[in-house]
Amino acid sequence: MLSGLRSDDVGEVVRKDALILSLGKHLAKKFAGDREQFNYIRGKMRFLGKLLELCRKCNRGDSLSDFIHPTMFQTVMEVAQECAGFNESTGEFKVPSQAVRGGQLLRCVAELKEAKALQAGDTSMAESCVQFIKLCQMVK
Repeated sequence: MLSGLRSDDVGEVVRKDALILSLGKHLAKKFAGDREQFNYIRGKMRFLGKLLELCRKCNRGDSLSDFIHPTMFQTVMEVAQECAGFNESTGEFKVPSQAVRGGQLLRCVAELKEAKALQAGDTSMAESCVQFIKLCQMVK
């Protein structure tokens, strides 16, 4: 699946981030390895790669996992809105569907991070993921 990913800056970010790769594996399992869905999965992974790249410019942090934390929620939301082309003066999105999908993806990666934290016995990280997910749900 990664062989079809473009070799640009975003592609490199995707290839190096463990949480984005976990999402790719999760979605590939969900679709039972259906190769027709690989472009769909790569698109989701690229969106998160773009999001991570912009988050890194706005704030310190190396991986997407660093930004899936309640204290980073505002930064992540602002960057997600920027990715979806939010215009503050009109209050409209250039690509509204991308805003909705971005929120769903953020919840999904937060749930994946929570699952890994629970498996590792890290209850404080799992709780911070739960809080991040609650914030995502409140912003709807």
